[in-house]
Amino acid sequence: MSWEALRHFVGRTVDRIDYLVSAGDGSTGIWDRQLCHEVDHGVQLSMNDGAVLRLSWEMSGLDEFLTTDSAALNESIAHGRIRAVDVSSVQPWPSAVGASIVRAGVALHAPGEGDTQMPWAARLELSTGFVVAVALGEVHQDAPRYLPESVVVLFRRAAAEAYQPEAGGSTAWGVDV
Repeated sequence: MSWEALRHFVGRTVDRIDYLVSAGDGSTGIWDRQLCHEVDHGVQLSMNDGAVLRLSWEMSGLDEFLTTDSAALNESIAHGRIRAVDVSSVQPWPSAVGASIVRAGVALHAPGEGDTQMPWAARLELSTGFVVAVALGEVHQDAPRYLPESVVVLFRRAAAEAYQPEAGGSTAWGVDV
């Protein structure tokens, strides 16, 4: 699925939210914060019409990026190396359940000088006013920091607009698709 395909989720209603975590380490991530969460592999949103949107960390060679469709992730889930944990009732996600996606965006950056621009964050805005950005990074000292070995989930527009890779590029708020 290409990033433009995010448009196909506009108008759909969120039914369930899962975090995609490594299966065997017992980790449940850092989900006790209201402003941002850290997740091993990605976020999966299931819609009430059966459609599923996965926003996940991917690596190809030395390039790390956020993707909407990962064959490697699908294989890891199928073989039990990654599990989905329902976080629909974890704050602040309950505000998203039953809400429709009204706008979506993507943020790009070039990991190194002369490199191709790659997606590193995606944003969803919902009918309830709920906003979420999923971006490469980790939570360090209660704040997101760009380290593309996991994803951070940002629940405030101001946080998404302030968060960006140290090498530059667009903020996690990105541009509308």
